[in-house]
Amino acid sequence: MKTDPHRESRVGHTWSMDSITWSHRSMNGSKYTVVIRDHASGVIKLIHLYLKSDIVTQLEQWILQIRADPAYSDLPYKIVSTIMKDEPGEWSRRSSAWQAMLLRVTGVEVIYVTPETSKEAGHAERNNCIVEEAIKAILMEQNLPPDHWEVAAGNAEWLLNRFPNIATEVTAPVNGDQARPLEILTRGRYSRRQIDRELSYFVQIGTPGLVHTPQIRGSTIAPKVRWGIAWGMYRDQVVWLCPYTRSTFRSKSFAAFELRHNMNYAQFWGLPEMPTTRKALAIPGR
Repeated sequence: MKTDPHRESRVGHTWSMDSITWSHRSMNGSKYTVVIRDHASGVIKLIHLYLKSDIVTQLEQWILQIRADPAYSDLPYKIVSTIMKDEPGEWSRRSSAWQAMLLRVTGVEVIYVTPETSKEAGHAERNNCIVEEAIKAILMEQNLPPDHWEVAAGNAEWLLNRFPNIATEVTAPVNGDQARPLEILTRGRYSRRQIDRELSYFVQIGTPGLVHTPQIRGSTIAPKVRWGIAWGMYRDQVVWLCPYTRSTFRSKSFAAFELRHNMNYAQFWGLPEMPTTRKALAIPGR
């Protein structure tokens, strides 16, 4: 019986990992999402996979990338020192590719939770529920088809790392201005003011907008704006998708259009009809 459960205080040290298998492949061909979450800060990292076996190379690349970040260079331990997870075949103790990756990426201890109970895997399973609920809420809010889930996952990850965790409400200050997961993980290097600035520019995916085109000079007789579909966020910049060429571009100078209830961007532009995540609409009461 645990009377005083351990609470991790070393940011970036211990992470839980579990996977989600989606019912549809995304527009990019992904079928699986690996959810990794830091125990101390609550920061979530999502890795999307075409095949389950791709996790070996994708995880190695992410660990090397985050360890190269100057924000974690002065930690007294290596970031991502411990990973707690279950044991499917692609990352099991019997997988030669997985074990070879652990030899290349030094300083990573993998702890496999016991298979006969879900208590030890509770943290990872709860993370999956949070991510699934956020992605489905975005798809239904914007009336988007199921294959847009990977794009929605990008916004879900971006938002979850910039809003305080509900579990820390008991320690919240009087004014409610709690520390954000990304702020905690970077120990203030990613400041709260920067996060608030980014949130002020946030636009949900699937939102149409007129985006300023700086390449067009004032003397040019041509529109100085172009249409775009909000397709993600990069810091405080909105990533837009051109509805005609399907190319992406970034901008902070735009006028976004809030669509009426049950309308998506395809209906707004008169594009070919696409399926929706909403299986049925609510029947009016009167």
